[in-house]
Amino acid sequence: MSDKEWNVDDCNSSVWHFLSGIWAYLRQLGELFQVRYREIPRTVCSLAGRNHRSLDLLGILWILFCLQPLLGCRATETSWNSWYDDLFPKPLSWQTRTKRWESSSHSTGYWSFVQPVSPSFDKTPAKNVTTQLGQTVYLHCVVNNLGDKTVSWIRRRDLHLLTVGTETYINDDRFSSAHIEGGQDWPLKIKYPQTTDAGTYECQVSSDPKITFLVQLNIVVPKAEILGPHPMYVKIGSSINLTCVISESPEPPMFVFWYHNKRMINYDKEGGEISLQKASDDSAISTLYITNAQPTDSGNYTCGPSNAEATSISVFFLHVLSGAQFGSIIEL
Repeated sequence: MSDKEWNVDDCNSSVWHFLSGIWAYLRQLGELFQVRYREIPRTVCSLAGRNHRSLDLLGILWILFCLQPLLGCRATETSWNSWYDDLFPKPLSWQTRTKRWESSSHSTGYWSFVQPVSPSFDKTPAKNVTTQLGQTVYLHCVVNNLGDKTVSWIRRRDLHLLTVGTETYINDDRFSSAHIEGGQDWPLKIKYPQTTDAGTYECQVSSDPKITFLVQLNIVVPKAEILGPHPMYVKIGSSINLTCVISESPEPPMFVFWYHNKRMINYDKEGGEISLQKASDDSAISTLYITNAQPTDSGNYTCGPSNAEATSISVFFLHVLSGAQFGSIIEL
């Protein structure tokens, strides 16, 4: 028979029958020594030191195993895998993991699961923040799927790098990172903000490409004003009602001190009733109410909020003479 007429299938069949015969012999050998056929290779090796014939059979088996690819002869995939699994069985857990891997690799959502997820910003934090002069403020930046990337804060006005991670890169201790370990929020903390701190701040993630989140900071200066005509004229025995409005104040003042001729009257029992309440989102009201006013109550009254400059008003009394057409102003 020529080389061209050589049938590879005949070679496959011959070699496979030969290997099957050797395998049957080894299985009988294992049953002879009352061992499981899955332990035959170990049994044959243990016999090698005492039985040269067993060693020769094992050598022939492995030589034919190694020469089979060179001869171009191979068994079918199904039979070969069956023989290999029979000779070298895998634990059940490995087989289970293999089946799970194969089933998951053919599912449609598998590759979307294993692909890395890029960082992204949470849209919840405010992009426009307003605070009052001197009031500590936080600019929030929530990052999802940050991974091994870092978060930085940059002041857009002069492109000054403020923080990287939790480290500060500016010689101004008013700026710092308020990040809590394990959290997704990377807030920039600014203590005692001044009007010059107003502007745009950029939260940047070191991904490729970089992503940014911009926050506009507005600084307002609270103002105090006493309502009504200046000066104020009242009659003896009437009431004095002074209303002080603190506007452009997102946070109400911690306190409001009232002064009469430079003397604080907040804790004076005869100084009148004082109240403080929040009027709206950015304003507060403090009132001073004095009943049965007397000439000694005339003079200058000052409203001094903790977060704004003080404002004043002068109070005068009208004294009406009996039978007189006009009254006189009493000022003490």
